Amino acid sequence: MNRASSKQITISGRNFVLEVMMFSNGCIAVVSEGEASRLGSISLSLKGESSTSRPSPIIPGRLNESPIADILTEALTTVTSGILMVSYFAEKELLGGDLKEMVDQLRNIISERVK
Repeated sequence: MNRASSKQITISGRNFVLEVMMFSNGCIAVVSEGEASRLGSISLSLKGESSTSRPSPIIPGRLNESPIADILTEALTTVTSGILMVSYFAEKELLGGDLKEMVDQLRNIISERVK
């Protein structure tokens, strides 16, 4: 079974690489701006059968990456179970509407992998 998915997207003229790796007990999502995959701020969440935990920043990022990693982690817990780790790297701030589009793209990738 192929556990990994990779997709390049453009949001407001900015290029991002979205990479998702699924496991039987969780998921790793890596979001990086630019053509090359990069690790950035890392946030972790653990979701049980009936509860959701709050994201925990593991590696704070530069500038404002950490809050975005936490937001992505919290948003993606609705479509994952178990351990969720999100890494987010960007050159500059991601704005509200763009962040929603990013979440939607990641949810679609994860939902397809869970089927």
